[in-house]
Amino acid sequence: MPRTARMRTAAVLVASLLGLGAAGCGSQPAAPQPGGGQPDILGEVRQDQAASALVPADVRQAGVITFGSTVGAAPISFYGEDNKTPMGVDIDMSEAAAKVLGLRIDRQKVSGDAILTGLRSDRFQVATANFAVTEERKKVLDFVTYLRDGPAFIALKSNSVNEITDLMQLCGLKVGTGKGSAFERRLNDGRDKCAANGRPAYEISTYADTAGQLLALKEGRVDVWMSAASALRHMVSKQPDLKFLGTYGLQDVGFGMKKGSTLVPALNAAVNKLIDDGIYIRIVQKWQLDDKAAVPRSEVNPPERQK
Repeated sequence: MPRTARMRTAAVLVASLLGLGAAGCGSQPAAPQPGGGQPDILGEVRQDQAASALVPADVRQAGVITFGSTVGAAPISFYGEDNKTPMGVDIDMSEAAAKVLGLRIDRQKVSGDAILTGLRSDRFQVATANFAVTEERKKVLDFVTYLRDGPAFIALKSNSVNEITDLMQLCGLKVGTGKGSAFERRLNDGRDKCAANGRPAYEISTYADTAGQLLALKEGRVDVWMSAASALRHMVSKQPDLKFLGTYGLQDVGFGMKKGSTLVPALNAAVNKLIDDGIYIRIVQKWQLDDKAAVPRSEVNPPERQK
């Protein structure tokens, strides 16, 4: 199959996987999405004077905070039925935090591997991308946490692999993951363990978007796909030929900012205000996240969770 046709197939697969495909003649209606039919939680968020007082003067005067956001996988961030409106837990959390601070968001869609460049060049002030807190990233970025997620694995049901909860179980397999992601770093860090135990190393292939990753899995160019548990659980619920293989620990997820950003205290206060008001947990529940996803308090630059 020509490459353009294969990529078109991948786009259709992703659209059906996210429930975004337009209904054709005689087709069944799209399966309901997480968050569908829920009350307008964001409409209940009110500005908090104590939190908004922490907003830097120039941002407060402009009334706008700029976000760079990846949009690609439910329930984290994806496009609604119009294929234009971003939605998901990342979107709701950032919009709610901005409202607490009395700000509106100017949001740009960016690819995962362009996040760091965009922050460091001041293209935008804050990033959302199910952005895991790592020690390496903390050297150049500050984080305000609002979620916990973790690495997980999926495969085709036809694959003989049935469970992966440790990187040693990947030895000899072909693994796909997101380019520039924390998952890629974990895979690179753990690959030598296979050889140290007399087993063949696993191969790592990286992809810039969900369509490329899914196509590689469907075509057998990778055996398993490593990504965020929340997104992969959702995919498996929509795709009967996929199976969930297990998780590999938890990671703190946060709003990412350039090191030393003056927005850190304000965003930290905003998330904790949402937690105190009960809005936070309602957003988590709206998007049907695992119970372990909720944080008791938002933290600034917590230690990286190793497993």
